[in-house]
Amino acid sequence: AYDVFLLSKKTTAKNAFLKFEGLKNPLTCFLAGCYEVFNKPETLEYISSKKTEKYLYSFYELIYDKKLAEKIYRRTEKRIKNIIYIGKYKIIFKSFFYKKYRTWLYHRITNKNWHKEKLIQLGIKNPKPSP
Repeated sequence: AYDVFLLSKKTTAKNAFLKFEGLKNPLTCFLAGCYEVFNKPETLEYISSKKTEKYLYSFYELIYDKKLAEKIYRRTEKRIKNIIYIGKYKIIFKSFFYKKYRTWLYHRITNKNWHKEKLIQLGIKNPKPSP
């Protein structure tokens, strides 16, 4: 968001985002959020529509309602974890059928640095203290 703010000093963000027809609505909603966060600078003005107004309503709702924000965060975190687990299972499944995946998985599992990293993540081994 801050990069968009800095770039908006050189060109109007509204004009730059209009070139992306397929991403017009998500980019306009993002621009509306930036406009509000950075105290409504002229260079971040956006084209208002029903979708941007609805986005800003939910944006402010999440800012002011901590319980709702926490609930959505937990739900999103759970989805991301599920996606990561599914990806790991796909790699293991594909390793049964494709040599490329088997080779990669073998090298990954036999890597000593990977073992150390996993032991630290599981809390079995403590990371080295920094000097």
